[in-house]
Amino acid sequence: MKPEREWLRHSFVRFALAGAINTLIGTTIIVAFRYGAGWTYGMSTFFGNAAGASVSFLLNKAYTFRSGVPPSTAAVRFIAVVLICYFLAYNLGLRAAVILLNAIGMSDLPVEDHAILFGICLYTLLNYWGQKLFVFRDRTPVGNQA
Repeated sequence: MKPEREWLRHSFVRFALAGAINTLIGTTIIVAFRYGAGWTYGMSTFFGNAAGASVSFLLNKAYTFRSGVPPSTAAVRFIAVVLICYFLAYNLGLRAAVILLNAIGMSDLPVEDHAILFGICLYTLLNYWGQKLFVFRDRTPVGNQA
């Protein structure tokens, strides 16, 4: 591997690159549905995260973790991890927004709008560890894993 691309050997860097793509897609859908179509926080985040998750599965299996786990096995694990991460991020994002806005004396601001930002960050961190340690972990990877 060329020295200038040595940093791409690490799964977290590849995950971040794949994550930037799927987060951009998911966030665009969340914002479009929430503000363009007037959907609720729950519906817009669910569909935005579902779209981002689909892109995530494809990129992370082939590129990030270079996993040899059979697609059907990986897909079931992936769905479980994504749902767990989504519900944790959804609920903890709402709680974190309420706590933070109250702490800084801005409880009159829209809580759900701030919860989206907290939820996206939390979802990303939880999802990385779930995918790395459970979904795509395999004893016979295709290529190098770091």
